[in-house]
Amino acid sequence: MMKPKKIPYFYNKEPIEFIVKFEKGISGKLISRSSYINGLENVDLKLKNERDEFELDFKTIIKKTKKPINWRDKTFNHVTFQTLKFDIIFDKLYSWDWFTGFSNAFHSKGFNDSKKYFKFIIPLKRKINFHFQLEEFLFSSDYSKWSRVATSISCDDENIYALQEGVKVKDKKKDYLIIESDKKQLYSEFADKVFAFRVALGYIIGDFRGGRAYMFSYNNKKRDRFDGFSFRTLRKDMKSLYQPINSNPYAWLHSRGRKQAKKIYKERNLRTLNKLEFSTLVELTLKNDNFLGTLLTMIEAGNLSLLISPAIYFIVLEQFSNIIVKEKPIIPISDANDAEYLKNEILGIVKKFEEEKIQKNYLLNPIIKRIENINQETNNDKLISCFKKLNIELSKEDLKIIKARNRLLHGNIPNYRKKRNRTIRDKDSDLYYTSIRIYTLLNMLILKYIGYNNYVINFSKIYEQNTGYSVDEEFYRKV
Repeated sequence: MMKPKKIPYFYNKEPIEFIVKFEKGISGKLISRSSYINGLENVDLKLKNERDEFELDFKTIIKKTKKPINWRDKTFNHVTFQTLKFDIIFDKLYSWDWFTGFSNAFHSKGFNDSKKYFKFIIPLKRKINFHFQLEEFLFSSDYSKWSRVATSISCDDENIYALQEGVKVKDKKKDYLIIESDKKQLYSEFADKVFAFRVALGYIIGDFRGGRAYMFSYNNKKRDRFDGFSFRTLRKDMKSLYQPINSNPYAWLHSRGRKQAKKIYKERNLRTLNKLEFSTLVELTLKNDNFLGTLLTMIEAGNLSLLISPAIYFIVLEQFSNIIVKEKPIIPISDANDAEYLKNEILGIVKKFEEEKIQKNYLLNPIIKRIENINQETNNDKLISCFKKLNIELSKEDLKIIKARNRLLHGNIPNYRKKRNRTIRDKDSDLYYTSIRIYTLLNMLILKYIGYNNYVINFSKIYEQNTGYSVDEEFYRKV
C-alpha cells in the first residue's frame, strides 16, 4: 500500500511578524565615522510606503551640532544603527535634508554571504494568482492548516518553493509572497535564483512583483528560526495587459460570449505549465542572461504604448532568435565550395558590368558588399528560421507581420490592408494588431523552447473586434 504523500510544512509566522513590527518603526543610535551623525540617539527608522524605502528621522540633530549644517545630498558609508535587540548595517545612508536620511538596502549585523538556508519575502500590495498558469501543491504552515496557493520547481539537487501567505493585521488581511529553498547555499547564489524565479513567474502570469523584500537566513533545513535578515528595495510591480497561457477560457473570452468559453472548457484541452516545464523555464532564466533579458523585456513591454510595444516585441524576437540560431545556424548554401563559386560568378558579372558602364560612374560598392555576404540569412529569414527549427507552423498572417519588421523599425507603420489616407485610428489599429500577433508568436517560441506542448492565448483572435482585423483562427493556438 502506497504511503500518502507528506504535505510540506513551512514556518512563516516568525519572519512575517518581524516584518509587521519592524515596519511600524523602531528607534536607535547611529554609529558612523562621520562626525555629522555619529552618536545621534533616539533616531527613528520608519517605512515610507510610497517609495518602499526606510527613512531615518534625526530628532537630535540641532542639539548635537548646536548649529545648522548643510549636508544636502550627502552619502554616508558603513553606518551602524544600534537598537535594543539587534544592530543594522547601512552600507550606504543618503540624506537629502538636515533632518532626514533614507536607505534602500541594509542588513542585520553578521548577515553575510556564507552558506545558509534562506527565505525571501515580499509584502504584496495585492494578491498574486497563478492557479490557471502553474501546477500547484498543497502545503501547511504555522498560519495555514492547508493551502494550495503555492508552486515549486526542482533544479539539480534543490527544491524552490513559492507560496502566498495571507495574514490578518488589525482586521485587515495582508498577503506575502514567500520564496525559499531546501538547499544550503551562498546568499548571492540564492538571490540570483530568486530573481530568475520572479522573472519567470512574472512572465508566465503577466504580473511581475517587486516593491520591497526581506531575506531571512537560517542555520537549519527546517527554516524555523532565523538568525539574520536583510532588506532591499526592488523594482516596482509590473502588470502586463497580457499573459501567454490561461487554462480557464472564461478568463479571456468573457467579452466574446460564454458559449465559446463553455465549448473550449468542455474540450478539456487547456492546461497549466507542469512542474518540469516551469523548472526548465526558471533554470534557463537563471543560466542564460539573454533569455532572462528576453522575458524581462516581454514583461516591461506588456503595458507600453502602441507606438513602442510592437518595436520592442520585434527586438525581443530578434534577441530570442539569436539564442536559437546560435545553437545551430542555418545558412542558405551548406556547401562552402558551392557558396564560394556562386559568389565569385556573380562578382564576375558585376565586374564586367562595371567595366562596360565605367563612363556612367555607378556606385557599385553596396551591391558588392551584399554579394560578399550572399550566403548569410536576411534578418527576416533568420526570424522565420527560429519557428522552423522548433517546428512551429506560421500562417500567411504571421509571415506578413514578420516581413513588416524592417519597415516598422525604421519608423513606418505597416499598412497591411493597403488603405489610402489612413486616419490615426487606422494606424493605431495596425500597430495594435502587430503588437498582439508578435506577442502571441513570441509566446509560442518561448514555451515550445522549454518543452511545453499545449496552447497559448491567441490575442489576434481575442481582440479582433478591437483591431478591426477579422482572423479565421481559433482563440487558442497549439504550440
